[in-house]
Amino acid sequence: MFVDKKRILILHNTYLQKGGEDTVVLNEIESLKKNGHTVFYKEFSNESFNKKGLASLLFPFSILFNWYSFFEVFFFLRKNKITILHAHNIFYKATPAVFWAATWHGAKTILTIHNYRLFCLNSYFFRSNQLCFDCLHQHSFKSGLKNKCFKNSYWASLSLAASLRFNNWINTWQNKIDHFIVMNEFTKELLMQSGIKENKIHFKHNFIMEIPEESTVPKKDFYLFVGRLGVEKGINHLLTAFVQLHKPLFIIGDGDLSALVQEATNEYIQWLGPKYKQEVFHYMQQCKALIFTSICIEGMPLTIIEAQSLGTIPIVAKLVNTEKMIADGVDGLLYEPPNHLGLLDAIHRFEQLSPEKLLAMSNNARNKALKYYTEDAHMKLISEIYNK
Repeated sequence: MFVDKKRILILHNTYLQKGGEDTVVLNEIESLKKNGHTVFYKEFSNESFNKKGLASLLFPFSILFNWYSFFEVFFFLRKNKITILHAHNIFYKATPAVFWAATWHGAKTILTIHNYRLFCLNSYFFRSNQLCFDCLHQHSFKSGLKNKCFKNSYWASLSLAASLRFNNWINTWQNKIDHFIVMNEFTKELLMQSGIKENKIHFKHNFIMEIPEESTVPKKDFYLFVGRLGVEKGINHLLTAFVQLHKPLFIIGDGDLSALVQEATNEYIQWLGPKYKQEVFHYMQQCKALIFTSICIEGMPLTIIEAQSLGTIPIVAKLVNTEKMIADGVDGLLYEPPNHLGLLDAIHRFEQLSPEKLLAMSNNARNKALKYYTEDAHMKLISEIYNK
């Protein structure tokens, strides 16, 4: 699909808990290789920062501008004659130093923005169980420092804030990154407000490597939640709603609120724990609808995309990003979070839909996935960005 083949380094700083972002990175590598490109993968890990020792002691200094990452990436790029450095997550061990290394080498630099780390210390505009834009509106991380928004630590928050400000001061974001890939218009607006030129920002959907054939699996009488069991995922109002509904709910995932979910289990609410992807798809095919209750601002949740690709109707908390993904009443339902009454109302609306309307919504959801979330759609857009 590309006019010419590239030598690409995909760089990713993995998280301590695996998530959708890691899946996106692996899919991108596989897709590029399938299309004939020479792809290298370099992974950084933050595991050492959670252990006592020299790495944890040096964390406040290394997060600012990691010279070890700089030289490691520079010599890797030079040795393998890389023409494009495409980074996903760069925090906390890789650091923005990798873009300086790539520029020094002469490679094109690209950053995919999956979250809001450049603008918010905890990366998803969420604090004290609600949305928070204090640092964004005040153009300062003072609130994030006061509330220890990164790792619940003042010193860790100060280190990250210093890194972000330092790299803004030395113009890393403006001059050392050739192109930014975003997954929603909200991120684009934030980047432009921070001084990034519009022609450097490109919108691209997340994608699924292989969208399954249209399912013939009959639907069963249960709703499904898939995701991390954290406050920011709306677990509290999810449980409150279904305790009142007395309708079957299967919960797949693990996290900080596992004990709360375990306590709420009853004849209707079942916690299945973490599952492999194929098992998740099996439950998605069978459920009446996917319930997506996240109350933090995410990039472009893969869970919604995966459900739509299977023709499963999503019932989704309406936020600045998800309201652009779902056409209410057309390919899914939206509700106002975090009040559980909004979710109850959405489920009542869903229960009242005719079989014909449910089939139409299911078809619309799948057709959206076939139009926007395929590997072909991804390769078309990524090729345009790489060749700019």
